[in-house]
Amino acid sequence: MLDHQGNLHFSATDLSGHLSCIHLTQLDAEVARGARAKPKSWDPLLEILRKRGDLHEQAYPDHLEGAGYEIVRIEGVGLEEKHAEETVAALRSGTAIISQGVLLGGRWGGRADILRRVDTPSDLGDWSYEVIDTKLARETKGGSVLQLCLYTDLLAKAQGVVPEFMYVVAPWSDFEPQVFRSNDYLAYYRLVRRSLEAAVADDAVSQTYPDPRQHCEICRWRQDCDARRRADDHLCLVAGTSGLQIEELRRHDITTVTALEIEPLPLAWAYDALPITSATRWPASAGITNSGNTRITAVAAITARHLLLPLIIVQSAPLKGECLPSRDGLVSRPHVGRICGPQDWGMLFPPPLTPARLARGATTVLRCASLQLYPGDCGVGPDRVVVVSDMLCGRQRFDN
Repeated sequence: MLDHQGNLHFSATDLSGHLSCIHLTQLDAEVARGARAKPKSWDPLLEILRKRGDLHEQAYPDHLEGAGYEIVRIEGVGLEEKHAEETVAALRSGTAIISQGVLLGGRWGGRADILRRVDTPSDLGDWSYEVIDTKLARETKGGSVLQLCLYTDLLAKAQGVVPEFMYVVAPWSDFEPQVFRSNDYLAYYRLVRRSLEAAVADDAVSQTYPDPRQHCEICRWRQDCDARRRADDHLCLVAGTSGLQIEELRRHDITTVTALEIEPLPLAWAYDALPITSATRWPASAGITNSGNTRITAVAAITARHLLLPLIIVQSAPLKGECLPSRDGLVSRPHVGRICGPQDWGMLFPPPLTPARLARGATTVLRCASLQLYPGDCGVGPDRVVVVSDMLCGRQRFDN
């Protein structure tokens, strides 16, 4: 995203980024307008992925050239006007393959990995072109298809006809392209495109929040967004809490992890729209999130409606207190080989049911389960979480 004489110009990356996270669009717009500095971060894993992507991107034109195709390569890395003019000249010449062609149209532009000539008449002559893009992912994602749609849309304006198909070449496919019919996706592409343009319009007043997204794993803004969520004590820090649950809590004026931690059990308000296990485990999970100094902690929450004892296995980083995804299950008593019932609650979880007492009682149960798998060793480590949680979920049974 770039600011050109007061107008923002967009690329295919901006389009796929907007689909992944609206907050990302707002941050990039602020950088383009000079209101925010670019984040300074380096991730060795992302660097490896980038290099592998570049190698795959370079390998496909070499494969086509080895197969006897005539290739015109557009040099450079940006979206400059001179490169777009070179691309248009190559389109009109009817060359078989154009590599890294630059396509511009209004505020949008992009570099298509491959433009391949097909025998469909257009304004260019008795031929036209279709877009082929190389992607490192084995499975083509929505953002990749949107990028293809942008290239296809820009190419249609350059040649006067919409390409019928567009393609993705994934690794380990022997360079066999995956086929997508353009008209199946162009309407959705136009919807996302309008959404992006509206989100960064000069009169746009809505402020977004860095809610967790799958894209966070590879986003350059992830450290900034995580720091803001922690500073705000955001409810998303509680392990396993979904967006629907956060909205439910906010409707009852619970907006931070600290506020959730001190919420008494049983909850004084109705939560019929949510699972009973989720509602009853929230305060205990919030307490573990705030403590932030355990490696493996078991937290139990008693449900009054169902005679069950769900257990959450929470692994948190010692330094940051970052909770990973949780798993629920039925707690078994290893020394008797039966499911815990109400008769056991008083012993394991004496009232009042504070988060600390819940944690101590559930840790006792987890240690008993661990001893069944590792006799003579009462330690509970991260290498045992999966196998112990499988036992607690009923996939393994205890023997008397």
